[in-house]
Amino acid sequence: MDGSIIYLPTLATFKDDIEISYNLLEPFKERDYKTGLMLISRGEGDLTPENIKLQIENLKAFIKDKDIKIFFMFPNKPLDGPNRLNFLNNQKYSIEYISKGINFVNNLYEELGDSVEKLMSFHTNSLTLENFPRVNYEEEWDFVKNGLEEVLGYAKERNVSLGIENVPVPEFGDIKKDENSLLRDSFWKNELNETGKNEAYWCDLGNPFPIFPWRGLDEIRDIGFRWVLDTCHLKISYKVLEFVFNNYHNKDSIILSEIFNTFKGIDFHDISRYWGHKEGYDGTLISRVTKFLKEGDIIQLNNSRGIYNPFENPVKYHKEGIALDGGDISTKDMEKIIKKLIKGKYHIVLELNETDFKNRPNTKKSIDFMINVMDQDSKA
Repeated sequence: MDGSIIYLPTLATFKDDIEISYNLLEPFKERDYKTGLMLISRGEGDLTPENIKLQIENLKAFIKDKDIKIFFMFPNKPLDGPNRLNFLNNQKYSIEYISKGINFVNNLYEELGDSVEKLMSFHTNSLTLENFPRVNYEEEWDFVKNGLEEVLGYAKERNVSLGIENVPVPEFGDIKKDENSLLRDSFWKNELNETGKNEAYWCDLGNPFPIFPWRGLDEIRDIGFRWVLDTCHLKISYKVLEFVFNNYHNKDSIILSEIFNTFKGIDFHDISRYWGHKEGYDGTLISRVTKFLKEGDIIQLNNSRGIYNPFENPVKYHKEGIALDGGDISTKDMEKIIKKLIKGKYHIVLELNETDFKNRPNTKKSIDFMINVMDQDSKA
């Protein structure tokens, strides 16, 4: 890479979505920054032959004579049913499913040429309802890594590079309990037997391997993966560690088992790491994490607010993908992150949650903030 590339997500099944994303990148192009589109998918339906053909046709018609880069973010759905993406308890199917994404990247490259980077990011979705901390952590992690190695081997044969994304704790602590997030598959019902509950929802799922800088990152790099750093996901996890740190030894507070089984994904090592390095991992300075980045890593730049907290009434849920300026990552720290990233060689994705997909106010606000930081830095 000659320098960092700035991307916006797009759903290529819709022509107008591609155009909106591309046009929003104009302020960066005016300042001679390289830009691109991160293709997103809603799930299995977007990877059917018909929808693959539609996406390729839409992209081919649009990017003609345009200087733009494209890579693919694989969906982290479905979570339920026999075709769920899950490297811990549905690994065989997950390998086949991820392989479809790798084939999709190759199809894009064959049809669109060098505009397509042979690069894909994904989640391990190693989700479980069972109790935490994991008593068989090492064995489970080795099992997951074996599946990841198989996927990576398939990708290498096709010259596709893969990145694994870090996830928040708990992974779906932003999804409220309702009919849409109720887990219905018999597999989850069997896992519920251990917890003593009658029903479970997305926010009850936990990933033992959230990929922290001190746990998981070195292992995925050793296998051969890039890191996909989602800034809001890591901030949420740090806020959870701060909450646990403040309640861990308080005998009048939440009992330890409830802490682990609520914030599925943390273990004793994370607490001791946080305790011993509070200055570096207290959740206030995500910019410190940039020292763990390597050339070619993917950074999903966004902000967050709050943590999932069922110990309060009403239950609180975290918010992720909010505008860069105004969340739990402070303005000063976000500025430091941006300055570091634009001087490096990274894939920077502005990934914001939107409900107005035509006007995208959060994306526009974040672009304005980022441009202001970049302009001030260039004058310094």
